[in-house]
Amino acid sequence: MIRLRGTTILLAIITLGAVFLFISSTGAVVLDTSTDPITDGVALQPGDNPYTYLDDDGELVIDVTEDNPNLDGGGVNPDGFVAEDALFYVAYDANTTGEVWIEHDSKAVTFVVDGKSIENGKDPLFLTPEDEAVPVGVEVDTRVIDVVPGNRLVDEITVHAQPAEPEAIPDDGLSGGAEDDDDASEPTVTVESPEETTRRVEVKSVAPNDKTEIDLSDLHVGGPSIRLDELSFV
Repeated sequence: MIRLRGTTILLAIITLGAVFLFISSTGAVVLDTSTDPITDGVALQPGDNPYTYLDDDGELVIDVTEDNPNLDGGGVNPDGFVAEDALFYVAYDANTTGEVWIEHDSKAVTFVVDGKSIENGKDPLFLTPEDEAVPVGVEVDTRVIDVVPGNRLVDEITVHAQPAEPEAIPDDGLSGGAEDDDDASEPTVTVESPEETTRRVEVKSVAPNDKTEIDLSDLHVGGPSIRLDELSFV
């Protein structure tokens, strides 16, 4: 049996800046690249994006600052919301079900899997022997805190991994939180502000005939109309 229990502290620097830096990644998983092991069966792997990499000590770093050589600017917008679906991966190689969760002290940052927070040890991410690598995303909402450009949103995160108690394992045996009911899923709204006069809106899991409120983050409409460039359904 592979030992699972372990904890690692990652350098995760996210600051406020003047430029919106989060972009869409390809979501590719390359399992033969280097990883940052937490235990014998759990390791962390950078996502296919410019924000994560392994440092000289082989530890995963999340860097959304002007010091990151892979970025043209630094930080995320004040008073905005942004998300990255596959910031990094949890690679799993064990013969028992394990559970993983993340802890940090920022109210503006949430780490998620399939849109659900994995920041509570009572409702963690469950990993089964069938899981090869699970993408962990991040949501940054600077509207919920009082900050100015240059402030740090988070300095480090702690990743916990341990064997799951049999009674805590979901009946469906799937990865994710202990509660997974597609019928009860709430709509997910993402609003990006690449420019002062532009909003990019993504809405997921909208039920037919239901109304979904979208906050356009104080978008000022001074022209004769609002132009809709693209509309797609997920």
